[in-house]
Amino acid sequence: MTNASKLEVCAPESLELIFFDEDDFENWDPERLLETDAVFLLRDVARILAFDFESWAARVEAFTEPEKVGLVKVWGHWFVKMAEFHTWYANGGLGFSQKLVS
Repeated sequence: MTNASKLEVCAPESLELIFFDEDDFENWDPERLLETDAVFLLRDVARILAFDFESWAARVEAFTEPEKVGLVKVWGHWFVKMAEFHTWYANGGLGFSQKLVS
């Protein structure tokens, strides 16, 4: 699958693709982020949800099916499709967290 087609699957036209500027972070909290049906950079999600991005990114690389929880790597960047990620996150990361959490 090409990077362009991966991005199209991750962020179809029906979903907003949200990138944060430094000033945007103060306007977002975990609840708002998790309730927004959009696509975000994992780096931004990590900052708002207060987890270590570098540690997670390395572990996500080793996971065989990150798409099942809304994670897609495109052009070297991890994107989060919040609808799927929120479900996983709200359930404590069942299955996936065992691969990501030490």
